[in-house]
Amino acid sequence: MECQKVEIASVETNHLNGFSAAADPFNLKELSPVGPVVENLENNSDKESSVQSDIPTLLQVFKNVYDQRIASIENNADFDRNRKNEEKVTVLEQYIQHVLEQNDTFVSTMLELETEAQQRVKQMEKRLKSSAKTTMEAVINVHECEKEMRRLVEERLYIESLYNDAQQHLSTCKEENSFLRDQNCNLSHDVQALLHIIHHARSTGHWEMSCVTFCEVTPEQVFGPVQSISNVYVSESPQSEYDSVEGAKKGLSSDISSQETTDSNTSSPYMVHPVRVPFSDANSNCHSCSDGSHTE
Repeated sequence: MECQKVEIASVETNHLNGFSAAADPFNLKELSPVGPVVENLENNSDKESSVQSDIPTLLQVFKNVYDQRIASIENNADFDRNRKNEEKVTVLEQYIQHVLEQNDTFVSTMLELETEAQQRVKQMEKRLKSSAKTTMEAVINVHECEKEMRRLVEERLYIESLYNDAQQHLSTCKEENSFLRDQNCNLSHDVQALLHIIHHARSTGHWEMSCVTFCEVTPEQVFGPVQSISNVYVSESPQSEYDSVEGAKKGLSSDISSQETTDSNTSSPYMVHPVRVPFSDANSNCHSCSDGSHTE
C-alpha cells in the first residue's frame, strides 16, 4: 500500500511538475509543458516581420496540455474511479487557476491598452485640433488673398479705365490744340492783312481791297455789304458819283486823323504795337484756308 502511494505520488508529481509552485524559477521553461511555446514566442517576438498574433495558438496548446493530463489520468489503470476523479478535480483546479491568471493578465493588458488608446486618442485630438486650426488659418489666409486679388483686379480695371479716358482726353486735347493753333495762325494772318490794308489806306488815301485773302473772317464782316465798282459806276449818276467821292475823301481824312491820334496814344511804353509785315508774307502764313476762301 505504501509502495502504491509512493507510485501515485510520483505520477502526480510527474503530471504537475510543469505547474508546481515549488519548482525552480530558473527551470520553468524546462519543467513547464508550455515552455517551448513561450520560448518560441519570445524568439519570434524579436522578428519585426512577424505580424500575426500567436495568442490563439498558445491558448490551444495550453488547452491541449490539460486535455492530455486528464486523458492520462483517465487511462491510468492504477487509479480507481475515486482516485481518477480526485486527480481530474486537481487538474481542473489548476486549469481554472491558470485561466484566472490569464484572465487577470488579459484584463490588465486590456486596461493598459485602453489607457494607451485613450492617450493616443487625446494626442490625435490635439493633432486634429492643431491641424484644424492650421487649416482654418490657411483657409482664412486664402480667403483674404482672394479678397486682395479681387481688390487688385478691380483697381487694375479702374486704373485701366482711367488710363483709357486720359488717353481719349489727351487725343481730344491734341486735336483741339491743333485746331486752335491753326485758327490762331489764320486769325493772325487776317489781322496782318487788315493791318496791311489800313497802312496802305493811310499812305495812299485809298482803300485797296483787291487780292486780299481772309482765312477766318469774311470781307462782309470787315467792310459790311460790298458791291463791285462797275455796278457802282453804272447805277450812280455823275452827281451822285461826285458826292460819293467827296464823302469817301472826308471819311478817309477822318479815319486817317483818328488813326494818327490812336498811334500817338499808343506811343506809351506800356502799350504793345502791332507788328506790320508785308501783305505777301502774311498771306503765305494762312494754314486752314481752302481754295474757295473769301477774296475781294
